[in-house]
Amino acid sequence: MFSPFFSIITCTYNSAKYIGDNINSVKSQTFKNYEHIFVDGFSSDKTIELLNNYKSNNLNIKIVQSEARGIANAMNIGINNARGNFLLFLNSDDYLTNAESLENVFNEINKNPGYHWYYGMVNSVSENENKLYVYPSREYQKKFHYWLFRFIFFMQHPATFYNRNLFEKYGLYDELFSAMDYEYAVRIGKKERAKFIEVAVSNFRLGGFSSQNKEAMEEDIKKILKKYFYFSSLSICIRKLYTKFFVK
Repeated sequence: MFSPFFSIITCTYNSAKYIGDNINSVKSQTFKNYEHIFVDGFSSDKTIELLNNYKSNNLNIKIVQSEARGIANAMNIGINNARGNFLLFLNSDDYLTNAESLENVFNEINKNPGYHWYYGMVNSVSENENKLYVYPSREYQKKFHYWLFRFIFFMQHPATFYNRNLFEKYGLYDELFSAMDYEYAVRIGKKERAKFIEVAVSNFRLGGFSSQNKEAMEEDIKKILKKYFYFSSLSICIRKLYTKFFVK
């Protein structure tokens, strides 16, 4: 049975507009030991046609269709279908930065063993692919990434690689949250330290789900901070200030 190093999980729903960028960025990788899993919520546009064309020429592609019950649910379905050592959640409108992205991450993991999750950098781009900023880019963000993540969470899942065993140990994403990746990172971050790797992993296209649902995400983050931290009010205040003045 094929046992890939990476499982790339992409959730789709009427994603035909941008899914080609996602697919092409993965197809072009110099590192080939991966599987690409699509969880589709029964798209009504040409998404499935594009995915089937992709799968017809690639044995390491898996398409799972399931009733749309939110992104967290789709991500959990992807996890349950994954066989790779490390999982990457690459949104349907996002794409890997260059042909060496996976190879560079693989090399960094081999150079820094002993961690169960790794986090790299993302390029934030506009809908028409104009590069806006790189994150994290400042030295203190890289050096103190662990503490920043604990209180502010600057990680974005298109640049985060989770060992599959984490989901067996700590459970799946909480489907009650829109900010499911933040809740999960805080949950496991109390036990498992992340390793920052200076690799530009993916291009994060603004305008997707997280960009369009900022208010709901922020409300979720407040609930998560209150759930996990004693001084949640202080954490919320610090997060607001940091997001306003230091994110870019």
